[in-house]
Amino acid sequence: MNAKLILMGSVCTVAMLSGVVAFADQYPANCIKTGSNRACLPDNKEFLVCWKPGGTPPDHLMQMFNYLKALAGINSTLQKCGSKTDAVAEYAALQPNTWGLTTCTKLRELDIFVSPTKHECLQFSVKLDNVQLRKFKEPYWGERHVWCHELGHALGLGHETRCMQAGVSSSATSFSTSYSEHHAEHLRSIPGGPE
Repeated sequence: MNAKLILMGSVCTVAMLSGVVAFADQYPANCIKTGSNRACLPDNKEFLVCWKPGGTPPDHLMQMFNYLKALAGINSTLQKCGSKTDAVAEYAALQPNTWGLTTCTKLRELDIFVSPTKHECLQFSVKLDNVQLRKFKEPYWGERHVWCHELGHALGLGHETRCMQAGVSSSATSFSTSYSEHHAEHLRSIPGGPE
């Protein structure tokens, strides 16, 4: 038995499982632009990413491209930075204990009759602090985890499980570098085809 529940303008699905109410996470999750939280839809499965410094991007970023393709059919492509780029990725110095940060830098509001509470982020900024990431006991897996987490935000995922879980301790010895099946279903629901 499924029902819909409206909370503060957002529609959440409520599932009845063995008499227990389970609330689904909000998809797409909020993205931030100029201080306001708005739910942002990825535009399609053609996920164009540029590596801002140019040259060869980190192996972890390229591994995430392969993983997203296999998991959800998302075609991640590395390109030069430009107006069609979905995510501009780079290493950057961030605030202490902030290993990664994803923000929407170009937002398009959808027609209110199509979707009154949803917006489309045309371009994200995805930053990782590789200096702070070296503090992990296992920096290799720490960086892979943070790429998984931040690219997940650029694809509309919120903080729930696996690599999307927030607040990983720097003393952790193992990291999730994958999405839950629940998040994979969200990613598979993104419309296909180029713009």
